[in-house]
Amino acid sequence: MRQLVRTVLHRYVRIPTANVLNVERLLLNDALQQRAIAPTHLHTCSVNLDSKRSNNSGYRLDEDEEDDNDDAAKAAKSALSTRTYFDSDKRNKETFEVMLDIYKKENLNRKGVVEFIYAALKHMDDYKVSYDLEVYKKLIELMPEGKYVPENFYSEAFFHYPKQQDCLITLLDTMELKGVCPDKEMVDIIKKRFGERGQPLKKVWRQLYWFPKFKNANPWPVPWPPVFDRFTLAKLAVERIVSVDPQSVVSVYQTKSVPDSIDDTFIVSGQSPKQQKLLAQHPTTKSIYVEGSFRIWVGRASINYFILRADPKEFKEELVDPDDVSNFHVPFLYETPKAVIEKPSVHEQRDGTILAVCASGSSSRDSLLSWIRLLETNGNPALAEIPVIFSLKAPVGDIVAANQDVPPHSDEEPEKVSSN
Repeated sequence: MRQLVRTVLHRYVRIPTANVLNVERLLLNDALQQRAIAPTHLHTCSVNLDSKRSNNSGYRLDEDEEDDNDDAAKAAKSALSTRTYFDSDKRNKETFEVMLDIYKKENLNRKGVVEFIYAALKHMDDYKVSYDLEVYKKLIELMPEGKYVPENFYSEAFFHYPKQQDCLITLLDTMELKGVCPDKEMVDIIKKRFGERGQPLKKVWRQLYWFPKFKNANPWPVPWPPVFDRFTLAKLAVERIVSVDPQSVVSVYQTKSVPDSIDDTFIVSGQSPKQQKLLAQHPTTKSIYVEGSFRIWVGRASINYFILRADPKEFKEELVDPDDVSNFHVPFLYETPKAVIEKPSVHEQRDGTILAVCASGSSSRDSLLSWIRLLETNGNPALAEIPVIFSLKAPVGDIVAANQDVPPHSDEEPEKVSSN
């Protein structure tokens, strides 16, 4: 700054070089005096701005406030207009697609398309279209073709049209969370809008590679789109549990067929011929237990199931000392025959013998009592003589979707009620 003052005084004002230093001292003294009275000067300026608005800075402040108010009004108007698109009493797929068509006809320039797509993603669950691939394609088609394609290496390196690319990546993330797998048609739609060097196309390529691998990794496939029907989930859950025995049979009962039944619901029961044989051989002096509830997840929902369990059998394990030469095995000599022991089945575990499994629509104690009576009349007559104890915890809860809060398991002591 000092060098600039010297240059101006010497060239334009034509002051000799010897006198430049004297002029600098005078200017410096004036600056120090002005700085000393600066607070008072600023105070008077603020009073003048508030009272008379006589200088240009006051009018500039008014213009800035007006610009801020205009921006806020435009944002509120945009949010209000976006909200009005999805304020409909009939919330289904047809209504949602009609709203997309209306927006496409009213906004030929696609003004505010990013905000509209974000609002549409927010309301997809309400309109029950969050698992529909065709709806996601129509949302992507709202963006104009060829406008966001990077033209060269520098456009690609500096993330060409970042707002639009982030919006489409958010849409693909939503598809990923919902388990919706893209197809080749979606790849072509994205390529026309963001080119082959855009980030959305790279992400959809990664999804096309990994999604089929994880989708087909489940040995118990679930329906798609996800179902939340109570009966369908119960049947799928019981079929998965009893799949350890290929001879298992899944039966469906109605509690209203049982006399004196209070609940009117369904019961999905699973039992194999081996389990019926184990139940028939069970001593009538020992009790068996109805235990639960236990939670199993089927797709994006969970369901409670119960088991009929007996005490574990005692398996005699013969301990052999490998260093004892008296038991040295010679294959050419006579061997002492050993007792024949039947190999335990898959239902006979160390913590108990599983005799049956079920899932009911209400998960109540009355429905479980009806289940025991139905088992007795369907191939298990020994249940009439064997004491059955209901050792139940408080119910874990009803069918819970994966995006909802799961209630914790109860830590209460089991309630034991004998059926006999």
